[in-house]
Amino acid sequence: MLSDERYTDLEELVAREQSRVSVEGEVALPGGLREEVRVLMTDADCALIFSEAQSGYVGVKGRALFHVLYTQGEPKHPKCIETSVDFSQQIEAKLCESGMSAESDAQVESVEASVYGGRLRLSAVILLTADVTRQYAALTVTADGNERGLECRYDKVTMTRVVGGGSKEETLRDVFPISEDIPVSETLYGKGTVTVQDVAGGEGRSMVSGNIEIYAYHASEDNEAPVILTRHTMPYSTAVELSGRQGDEMIAQAHLMDLAVMSAVDKDAGRLLRVEATLIVRVKVLSHQTENYLRDAYTTEGDPIAARQSAYPVISVNEDVIAEERFKAVIKTGENVRNALAASITPKSVNPSPQQGRCVVSGEMDSETVYTTMNDELHTAKQALPYQIIMRCDIPKDTPVMLEISEIEAAPVSGDRIELKCLVKMRAHSVETNIMNAVSSAEIAAHEEQSGIYLYRPQKNETAWDIAKKYRVTEGELSRANIGAFENGIPECVTVFKRKAL
Repeated sequence: MLSDERYTDLEELVAREQSRVSVEGEVALPGGLREEVRVLMTDADCALIFSEAQSGYVGVKGRALFHVLYTQGEPKHPKCIETSVDFSQQIEAKLCESGMSAESDAQVESVEASVYGGRLRLSAVILLTADVTRQYAALTVTADGNERGLECRYDKVTMTRVVGGGSKEETLRDVFPISEDIPVSETLYGKGTVTVQDVAGGEGRSMVSGNIEIYAYHASEDNEAPVILTRHTMPYSTAVELSGRQGDEMIAQAHLMDLAVMSAVDKDAGRLLRVEATLIVRVKVLSHQTENYLRDAYTTEGDPIAARQSAYPVISVNEDVIAEERFKAVIKTGENVRNALAASITPKSVNPSPQQGRCVVSGEMDSETVYTTMNDELHTAKQALPYQIIMRCDIPKDTPVMLEISEIEAAPVSGDRIELKCLVKMRAHSVETNIMNAVSSAEIAAHEEQSGIYLYRPQKNETAWDIAKKYRVTEGELSRANIGAFENGIPECVTVFKRKAL
């Protein structure tokens, strides 16, 4: 009565782990050792180059990009040093095995710079997350639900699997005009954020397009505003070769690996900003499948059968969730402010609280703000910013959340106060899992039974299906023998009319 066995390809979440890595670097400062050096502002970005599942851990490699704004010798003329530091880390995952899939993310939690003996020491703490999944074959049994004397119970199961993907690193270049009204003397450094706007394509190839928002910091001869910020949008479109098979959905991520900016005056076009950005773009291909699986079966005629169930973990949802909201805060400097020049904001702690239709994210951010006083001196205000932001999104409980801060604006509001504004983008790898209970084998069972009328007291958590299966009657026959008794749940006593199976 039960048909052939078959194998179904499934995917399960094996581990979800976090780790932190301390990244340190050192760079020589130009100029003489006797010149006074003062660090004004430090920030850092990071990107992962790759992650790989190994026995007992996930190995990740990445790069931290440091930007330090400082003065040396001339206290009213800021300078900048940029450098990158590669890092590697093993994220412990006891259930992880080589050959499994690992998806990782990274976020800078703190960054510092200090001067010692003509050198600049840099350090950052980076939070790492890793989700480990494995694909496996589940043994299930099919049945002919129309066969007389066979009662079947099915469950509808939704499954999501990664069936393909690819990645590509690409360097892009562009040129932007700088208005002659902006008194730029030289360009110090640039920061950027990447967005994915469209993913298209098919089997073997994907086209990913979006924008890179460039924030260029420039030095000026104006003592009231010695640092000037300009913003530029750099579109991109890149083709990523895919391996695996074609699926139902493609999801892409893009991260900035490196960014170089410089400006020069062209005799015809004026001052131009030249940008070189290195991106790493990753695409994963998902297959979504919803099927009915045999959860249980029994016979009311002929030989009885014993259907054995197996519990198979499956991933039902696998998606990258992105949400963003504006955030603002006011800091107090203790002295009157003429101009606010630049600011960095780093999310020091992130505590997500998923609720229905939203996620409340709270914690603390570290801020550094460079400003000029009324006598045009350069100063820095450092302050911790508590925050609570409501993101409009749905993510499961215990999902790790990363925050990306961009579009930072600083402006004096009154006296010794500066208002900071920024865009807070939340990203999360949302994975929802379920258990699929399916019949994995069946055999003829020894059973002695007699016809008659039985009065049965159901056990706790028993269902009408369980009672009908026990006596090898249909649920319809059970309901007709107890008219109306099952309308409000399982009654205390059930009457069963049992005839001997043919």
